[in-house]
Amino acid sequence: WGENAARGRKIPLKSRRNAMAILPIITVPDPRLRKISEPVERVDAEILTLLDDMLETMYDAPGIGLAAIQVAEPRRIVVVDIGKTDETRAPLFLINPEVIWASEELSTYNEGCLSVPDYYDDVKRPARVRVRHLDRAGAVEEDNQRARLSDRVAIDGTTGGHGDATTGDQGRGATDGRGGVTRGG
Repeated sequence: WGENAARGRKIPLKSRRNAMAILPIITVPDPRLRKISEPVERVDAEILTLLDDMLETMYDAPGIGLAAIQVAEPRRIVVVDIGKTDETRAPLFLINPEVIWASEELSTYNEGCLSVPDYYDDVKRPARVRVRHLDRAGAVEEDNQRARLSDRVAIDGTTGGHGDATTGDQGRGATDGRGGVTRGG
């Protein structure tokens, strides 16, 4: 289900036309951000539409990453694009992402979160990770990534170093060494 932003009502994602849509981003302290996202069973037209809408929403925000839970879709989906301009865009679609390796070397980035507006903090994450995920065609891929994939933690009910999603507490979260935050961090 998706939300029709103009009318504020829920409509099935599969009933929408193929045009991309800007989806409303939910923010703290919305308790839906704490939901654990469900794996995607298969990549179909509904999922492809969601991926496109998420990417359009992320660019409009603007941001460099967006998890499906941030648009009230509790599915294990993340879109990322760290390109600085329209000419360097290289979107990455991660369906059912799983970090299968993380370097011991850590990097610190000043990060924000679209679900925690106007808050930025230095967050330590592994410098490199290897991620297994499904691509848009439903094929399994493994990619070596720089570990700025903080949005992957949103699918597990955390805000990745940006405080507690349900209370709005924007204190520094303690990293868990895998790019997420520890509970109670």
